[in-house]
Amino acid sequence: MSKKMMTPLLITMVALIGSTAWADAQFGFSVKPGMSLNAVQFGYKADNLFAGLGLEFASLSVSSKVKYEYGEQTYTYTTKVGGNLFMPQLGARYFFVKNEDKGSYVTPYIGTSLFYTFGKVSISESDGETTYRDTTMEKTLNDVLSGNIGGTLGFGGEYYLSNNFSIGGEFGIRMLFGGTKTKVPDYYYEEYTLTNNLGLGVTYTTLGLNFYF
Repeated sequence: MSKKMMTPLLITMVALIGSTAWADAQFGFSVKPGMSLNAVQFGYKADNLFAGLGLEFASLSVSSKVKYEYGEQTYTYTTKVGGNLFMPQLGARYFFVKNEDKGSYVTPYIGTSLFYTFGKVSISESDGETTYRDTTMEKTLNDVLSGNIGGTLGFGGEYYLSNNFSIGGEFGIRMLFGGTKTKVPDYYYEEYTLTNNLGLGVTYTTLGLNFYF
């Protein structure tokens, strides 16, 4: 799916958010904590529709040590890799059952979102005396992680303990579309362009807390 194909979807979701905001709606705030991926979303809910803005955030830190022994001499090399991935998004959920002013109840829904990625990676290596950064690999990874468009499609439900609070769960598929273009110098030519296209689809499961005011 290209960026041109996703533009009409983006416009449609913005229109939904705008029209919902003017309706007799509840303001909603959701948090989805996770082991490596966390999310927050806020928007408006009117009748069977919730639409809003959100942010997903992933963080990863890895450290490794390698020791070399030559006779009585020991050399230790340490590599540290840290990365953050930010995914601002537009999202909507359509509930098959309207909220009712009563006790606990469940509302199943179908949800979708569009997101854009921003990545930041840092890589450092140390021999025990000198520490330096691998800026070439950092740039490569930052180019791969940033500038990608993706979306999700999922099915879930919210269990309302009151009209203002619910516990939700969702299962779906996450799709990511992107790529990079790198200009590489060549011995025979001045340079050539290396193009990498990225297409990824993975399933996901989330749990979250939802507040309505």
